[in-house]
Amino acid sequence: MKKTKFYNEELTQTRVTNNILRVYQKASILDLSRDWYKEANDFAVMTAIDFDWKVSPEQVCGIVAALSPMCQWKRNKDLTIQFLTNYFAGQWNKTRCLGMSKQKAYQIASLPNTERDNAGLIESILSGSKISAFFDNILNYDSSERVTIDRHALSILLGFKLTQEHFQNHKMTKNHYQFFSSCYVKAAQKAKISPLKMQAITWELLRADHKAALANSNNLLNLK
Repeated sequence: MKKTKFYNEELTQTRVTNNILRVYQKASILDLSRDWYKEANDFAVMTAIDFDWKVSPEQVCGIVAALSPMCQWKRNKDLTIQFLTNYFAGQWNKTRCLGMSKQKAYQIASLPNTERDNAGLIESILSGSKISAFFDNILNYDSSERVTIDRHALSILLGFKLTQEHFQNHKMTKNHYQFFSSCYVKAAQKAKISPLKMQAITWELLRADHKAALANSNNLLNLK
C-alpha cells in the first residue's frame, strides 16, 4: 500500500516516511540510547512484584494498554497502580477512567495468574489495533515488530501536532493503521533500527518539544 487518503488529502508512503525520518534525525546520542519500551516493561515487572505476584508482568502490560486511551504515560502508570489497588480491595470499579478501559482491565486482571499462554487472551480482550500493539510493544520490547499509532505518532506521520479534538474526530480505519505502520517500518529500515524503537524515539522528541521536532507545525491540512 503506497498511498492513502486521510484528512481529505492523499498521502504517499514516501512523504510520510520522510516526515518520520526528519524527526528521527533530530535525536541526540542520549535520545538514541534510551530504550523506552524496556523501561515500560520494567515498570510492569516491578508492579507485579509490588503486588506480590498476584498478577503477572504480562497481565500488568495488558492492564497498562487497556487504561492507556487518552492518557499521558505518567497518568497511565498511576491509573494502573490505582486500578490494581482497587481490584485487590474488591473495589475495581472505583478507578476513575473510561468505563470500557476499566472493564477490559478487570477482565485481564481476572485471568489465571500465569506468565504463559495469556497473551492471546489479553489481545482478544484489548481488541483495538492501537492498544493491542501497545501491549505487544511493552511485553515483547526486544522483539515486537508492531507499531503503536497514537495521536503523537500520527502527528509525526503527518508533520504537525494534532489536537485531541482532531484525533477524536478523524478515526483511523484498519487500512489507515496498516499504512501508517508500514511507514514506520520503512523509516526504521532506512535507519537500521526496529520499528518499535523508531516510534519510541520520535514519540519522545515530540513529547519534549513538538515545535522543534515537527517539520510543519502550522500545517493543519484540511481538518474539517
